[in-house]
Amino acid sequence: MNSNRELKNARYTAFAEMGKVFANARRLEIIDVLIQRPRSVEEIATSIQQSVASTSQHLQVLKRTKAVNTERQGTTIIYSLAEGTLEVFVAMRKLADAINPSLQVLQQQRSIPSVTFEHVQHVLQESSAVLLDVRTVAEFENGHIEGAINIPLLELQNRVGELHLHQKVIVTCRGPYCVSSDEAAKFLSEKGFSVSRYDDGVGEWCVLGGKLCTTFDCH
Repeated sequence: MNSNRELKNARYTAFAEMGKVFANARRLEIIDVLIQRPRSVEEIATSIQQSVASTSQHLQVLKRTKAVNTERQGTTIIYSLAEGTLEVFVAMRKLADAINPSLQVLQQQRSIPSVTFEHVQHVLQESSAVLLDVRTVAEFENGHIEGAINIPLLELQNRVGELHLHQKVIVTCRGPYCVSSDEAAKFLSEKGFSVSRYDDGVGEWCVLGGKLCTTFDCH
């Protein structure tokens, strides 16, 4: 009987160790960054506005638990998400958004209306709206929603003429916690565009069964 209890304790303890990986805000942000594209530790540190040393420590935790993969390119180590990490991350974020009052309040404070996965699929099929991805060119080229166009947020003010006022615009970015889509949507709304947000990013789109494209193909 005691041996069974010890075995069960060992299993739950090992399970809890994996849970600790996702119980850190910086590591969650690193995973979110890696959903967009593989990166070096320096690139990740810049993206999450942390020191390289601190970022490296978090990456080692993720590596030990096989949440990320590494690949050497010359003298640089490139980090990418391991199989299964995306699905766990998306499920956890959906649960947090559904049950955490603080996240619900933050969502309610956003002034631009949001649309669903099904709505985006429909308007892309009907060509009745433009899906504007405001991530960086590198992120867009690594993987984007089929039918989306890319104007990075920092270029939007100078390139807004590429959009037409008669077109409805749906803005998408890195996911629910990305503020770039809010900035872009607010800017376009002030310019007279009919704007909405698709809050989910390529990670959620992929998990829901949507098609992603790279620079060269779609899958």
